[in-house]
Amino acid sequence: MWRVKVATAEYYIRQLSENVRKGLKEKLAQGWLPTRPPLGYMTIGESGHKVHVIDPVKAPLVRKMFEFYATGEYSLKKLMDVMYKNGLRARSGKMVVKSRVATLLSDPFYIGKIRYNGSVHPGSHESLISKELYESVQRRLLGKAIPRFRKHFPLFKSLIRCAICSGLITWEVKKGHWYGHCNGYRACTARKYVRQESIEQQLIPYFDKIVIRSERLVNWIKQGLKESHHDRIAYSSSARDELGKRYEATQKRLDMLYDDKLDGKISEDFYQRKLAQYTAEKEEILSGLKRHDAANTSYYELGACILDLAYRARAMFTDPNRATVDRRALLNVIFSNLTLKDDKLNVFYTKAFEIVSEVVPLWNEKFEPSETRAIKGENAILGTARPVMLGDQDSNLNSRLQRPLSYH
Repeated sequence: MWRVKVATAEYYIRQLSENVRKGLKEKLAQGWLPTRPPLGYMTIGESGHKVHVIDPVKAPLVRKMFEFYATGEYSLKKLMDVMYKNGLRARSGKMVVKSRVATLLSDPFYIGKIRYNGSVHPGSHESLISKELYESVQRRLLGKAIPRFRKHFPLFKSLIRCAICSGLITWEVKKGHWYGHCNGYRACTARKYVRQESIEQQLIPYFDKIVIRSERLVNWIKQGLKESHHDRIAYSSSARDELGKRYEATQKRLDMLYDDKLDGKISEDFYQRKLAQYTAEKEEILSGLKRHDAANTSYYELGACILDLAYRARAMFTDPNRATVDRRALLNVIFSNLTLKDDKLNVFYTKAFEIVSEVVPLWNEKFEPSETRAIKGENAILGTARPVMLGDQDSNLNSRLQRPLSYH
């Protein structure tokens, strides 16, 4: 009798274990994680029908964590401290520790995929970040160069190269000031030291060149961007409709495939093969939809951000209270290929700001405030009657202002 009871118990346990495995496998097949989701998501629904949705409180912080790490300016330890100060907490209410930060940053759940028992499955939940951002973070995580932070961090570290040998300029502290110099790479003879303050002063004229002096002009250009954006929206809407039809057709195929599997009409191998095919098609379509969604706003938003940054760049760079990390980010956005020869800095703009540097001086000349022209000796009455526009200026400002910004 005892053996019969033991055998019955063992059989019951095996059956229970098999049912649990089937349940987990079925949950994964439907695109849902059978365990608790990572930070940034929460579980809703009744038992047996629970799904994962974005947590409106923690999701923005998790997204910001990915963005911070992708810049390359943060180590995992530094990121842990920064996110704690920003309000990110584990479910226990404590700090998200370094090892957990690394785990979260490498979790494909945030791009709509499920990693379970060493395998990655397509998910039905909403992505929290873009695939591009996730891949950028993975390159940082797997890279050998780990950012190391010191209390006193040189502003131009790894941003300037020697004009002669192309080696990075080395920075060190002497008598309370940062000094940069070439270490003599490839037998380079450029060994002259230059103070950080001198480099900063040499950059000021380049900031001045992109500063739009009239805030009113900035607003006019933004209005022109909005109006020229309508044609782009019309094209994007047409493309989105077509992608939407393809998405619905693919989703129907997936639903039918799942029904056929439940009814036993198809084999497991055939199901898995077609599931992978349709899922890949679905992801491709979703990626296209997201690109068009972004295109609906990115054209205007990019132009507006560049204008705002050009308007405030000099003040931001010269602000003594602004953090070094923020100033370095500003330099990376506006300038590229900074080189140093002796104590002279060679400066090149990034593509967007190269265009801005060409058109902004013309805008400032055409739309110079009337009081400035009056000081230069222009007719005061003319300045009052036409405080902004000159004689050759088209009265339709928006139509003329669209043209320069079309480069973006």
